[in-house]
Amino acid sequence: MSSRYHRPRSEPIRDLNRIAIAENHEPLVELVNREHGLLLCCDRRIWVRQAVAEKLVRAQESLPAGVHLFIIEGYRSLARQITIYERLWEQSLVEHPDWPRNIRRREVNRFVAPPDVKCPPGHCTGGAVDLTLVTPDGQELDMISPCAGRLQACTPTFFPGLSPEAVRNRRLLFDAMEAQGFRNYPLEWWHFSYGDSGWAYRVHRKTCPYGAAPAPDEYEVPKYEPE
Repeated sequence: MSSRYHRPRSEPIRDLNRIAIAENHEPLVELVNREHGLLLCCDRRIWVRQAVAEKLVRAQESLPAGVHLFIIEGYRSLARQITIYERLWEQSLVEHPDWPRNIRRREVNRFVAPPDVKCPPGHCTGGAVDLTLVTPDGQELDMISPCAGRLQACTPTFFPGLSPEAVRNRRLLFDAMEAQGFRNYPLEWWHFSYGDSGWAYRVHRKTCPYGAAPAPDEYEVPKYEPE
């Protein structure tokens, strides 16, 4: 590992809260599995903002033949965000009963955006997506070797300990997404967003067009929960 490598810092909530939301009321649209080459996780119903859907299609079109975007998560209702946050909070109580509240809050916030602050979690806006790259038959490209299991969730996007193949694949995803205006959260290689507070923070803007979006009438809480 290079001595010059510095692990990226999480985005301060106080800075995200300063970003003004100029909601543009752009609708949520449902992605369709295998339409435009996009593949969806577990045949789930996934919604994103309309501009995000259009950008995903263009990102897919830019990829080499035989490589597909595999969408794991898009829009998430605020109610579901609260449920996920509370679940991780309870898990931390079991695993680390001695943590003071401020440490517990900080550590839980590392894995899921808090639902009780001014800036809405990115997934609750419809502007954030979790995704990876797969072959046409759904085989995931290597994004994590030599890491395995839970370690994959702990490696920043450009973690220097990755294999050359994992670096190439992460770079392929990163370049395709950022070329369409998405911005990656550098602590999570799979998380990109456009239009939310996190995106505005990364591009040094004081406003963003997406606030929390109401759930579509057809919204279903998925049985599958991404780690």
